[in-house]
Amino acid sequence: MLFLAIPMRGRNRLAALLICALAGCAASPDPMIGVRFAQADLAYGQGALDHAVAGFIGPKRAGGANSGGVFGGNDTSSAGRDTKARADIDYRTIKGRELALMVGVQHPVSEGWHVDGALRLGQGRVDYVLPAGSLRVPFGAFAVIIDEPVTLRARTRFIEGEALAFRRVAQRLPGQLELGAGGGVRLTDSRLQVQTETLFPIKIDSHHRARQPYGAVQARYRLAHLPARGFVEGRVYGRKTAGLRAGVDLTFP
Repeated sequence: MLFLAIPMRGRNRLAALLICALAGCAASPDPMIGVRFAQADLAYGQGALDHAVAGFIGPKRAGGANSGGVFGGNDTSSAGRDTKARADIDYRTIKGRELALMVGVQHPVSEGWHVDGALRLGQGRVDYVLPAGSLRVPFGAFAVIIDEPVTLRARTRFIEGEALAFRRVAQRLPGQLELGAGGGVRLTDSRLQVQTETLFPIKIDSHHRARQPYGAVQARYRLAHLPARGFVEGRVYGRKTAGLRAGVDLTFP
C-alpha cells in the first residue's frame, strides 16, 4: 500500500526496472533472502527536521524550515536567513546505523553483466549532538541562535525497492569486485526528538513521513565461499541531498 503514493511516471520506471530484475526474459532466478547492516541513510533528515521546527514554532513563523549541511544545503538568500530555520551540520560527524531484511534476485544480462533487484524493510537510529550555535530558529523578523548543544535523536522505519546494473571487474583479485549503478524509491517513517538543556529547555517530539526517489552508484566486494559482501555506495536524492555510506550484506543459504 505504501507504493500507491508513488507518482505514476516514477512508479512505472521503477516497476520496469524491477520487472527486468525480478523476471527477465527467461526463467526467473531463485530469490535471495538476507539482512543488511549499514551506516544510516540520512536523506530523510531535511524534511524531518523542517517538520519538527515548524511544529514547534508554528508553520506561519517557520515559513517552511530549511536545514543545511547534510540535510540539504544552506539557504543563502536574505529571505531564507530571515524566515527559515537552519542547522549547520557536518555530515562526517553524524553517527547512525540501520538494519534491514532484504529479498532480491540477480538476472544475468550478458557476459559479466547482471541486474539486481531488491526490496528491503528495516529500521535505523541516529544520535547526534549539534554544537552550540549551530541551530538558528526564526521568530517573526528575528532569528534565535541556540547557544547550547542540541541533542537530535532519530528512529526510523523504512521500505525501499531498487534495481542496479552491475559489471564484474578485476578478475585477478581473490574475491569478486563489482561496480554498479541504478536507482530506486525509499519510503521513511521517522520520529525525531530535539532537546536542549538551556535555562528554558526545548523539547520536540515529531513524526514525519517521506517518499524519496534516488539514483545510486555502488562498489561491492565478496570473497569466495562467504555469504557476506561489503559495499560502498553513493546516493543522490534530487539536486541538494546526497550521501556516501558503507555496509555489509549477509545472504542466507
